[in-house]
Amino acid sequence: MSMVSRLRKCVFVLLVLVALLSLAVPAVAGDPQFGGTLVVAMPAEPANLDMQGSTLNYIRYIAWHFFETLFTLDKDFQPIPMLASGYTVSEDGRTYTITLRENILFHNGKELTSEDAVASVKRAVDRGKMLGSFNILDVRSAGRYALEIELAEPMGLLINALAASRTSVTIHPKEVIEEAGNDGIITDYTGTGPFKFVEWRRGQHVLLERFEDYVPREEAPNGYGGARVPYLDQIKFMFVTEPSVRAVGLAAGDFDLAWPLTPDDRDRLESDPAVDIFTSAPWMYSLIFSNASSGLGGQRDFRRALQAAVDCAEAMEGAVGDPGLYRLDPGIMWLETAWYTSIGSELYNQADPDKARQILDEMRYSGEPVKIVASATEEPLLSIALIVKQQLEDIGMTVDLQTFDVATTKQVLLDPERWDVSPLDSTFRNHPLMLYRISGGLPIGWENAGRDTLVKALWLEQDPGKAYEIWEAIQALYYLDVPIMKLGDFFDPIGVRTEVKGYANMPEFFFWNVWLED
Repeated sequence: MSMVSRLRKCVFVLLVLVALLSLAVPAVAGDPQFGGTLVVAMPAEPANLDMQGSTLNYIRYIAWHFFETLFTLDKDFQPIPMLASGYTVSEDGRTYTITLRENILFHNGKELTSEDAVASVKRAVDRGKMLGSFNILDVRSAGRYALEIELAEPMGLLINALAASRTSVTIHPKEVIEEAGNDGIITDYTGTGPFKFVEWRRGQHVLLERFEDYVPREEAPNGYGGARVPYLDQIKFMFVTEPSVRAVGLAAGDFDLAWPLTPDDRDRLESDPAVDIFTSAPWMYSLIFSNASSGLGGQRDFRRALQAAVDCAEAMEGAVGDPGLYRLDPGIMWLETAWYTSIGSELYNQADPDKARQILDEMRYSGEPVKIVASATEEPLLSIALIVKQQLEDIGMTVDLQTFDVATTKQVLLDPERWDVSPLDSTFRNHPLMLYRISGGLPIGWENAGRDTLVKALWLEQDPGKAYEIWEAIQALYYLDVPIMKLGDFFDPIGVRTEVKGYANMPEFFFWNVWLED
């Protein structure tokens, strides 16, 4: 072993000791231990492991153990440095200078420098995901360990976008980026993360192992960030499509973690002393969105009648069932985030059919059918559609419920003449502008100059207090004009063997700082 490697090992041990002294995790018994293979049962196999190419959680839950980003999110879902050591913003707010941590190695032994970060960020911008809408003029090196991102106008969201898991601005060796290009898929899984890729047996599993030269950050573990300690020798992600097989395997000890569990399996395993049950909160919520460009959905009075008629509690109970797996809450942003507000709550979950009928009378509703479109193969959404259909019929409306497979449903929703309302699920985001229905990506056809002005202001505002006030005004407007209607939050149950320690119940699971107790 070289002198450099020995020094890196010493630094690693010291940082691990710091992490041990400060690690706050549930149900910890005894000191953390190195070793062992954690076996995770997942419901599906991803098509690839290129995080920059997709927002699918199946990709991310595996790949972010070996790919890392410049920033990540803390326990309160606020941006904190990861591969970055910090950043500064120019006086005009248009140029961000991001400094990198030094002596960070890729799994192939190459040191991370600004040329790798610049190539990676440029690819993320060019691929047109969230960063593609930021009007970024240039990404350039500012020295061996610094890069600059130049914007056309000030932007308060940039660091958040570099931190959020769904934007996935992962950092790769420059050569890997050049080989994949903007249109190709990254198949070289060389990253900087605490674990490195070993093998992918299609249809079976992906295997990772500890990266021995990984150096955690000096801070205490904090959300997805801080010190990431790879206690485990290996992580095996197994693809187990049948829910009952995941549950039985967890109970038998074949799997250390099974995600997700069905409500019935969750109830059964709660009495198993060898299994801990977690619910991933915040996770997702259900909503109804309207085609505000034409038909009944384009009439504000109809949307107000819909808002008054719908019993959110009945809809969520029908869709989810177990009261422990959903909650009624008016926030368009989740309760656990700094953006949460209950403004507009007086218009949430009204379940007032008399008020709805009065609105219909005032708009002189004459029996034209409400066209509801839903996927027949996505059971929670279909249940919501059926319940809303009945609730609208109870106030005297004619309802035409049309169901299709997932692909056909998406095509139908692109034709504004074919539908008025449709149920939808929304996955957790940590910033309002990460929600496409806020930033303008969802085709609901809602045109509102006030909304456009407020959203533009939110894009530009860099003061957190002022940005929150703008967001409150946006949520209030959404409740008044009703382009969407939130029903309630829901959560995925996850089963974890009790010998698994250090598991942090965040919305998206990870296995750094996790160990197996003998």
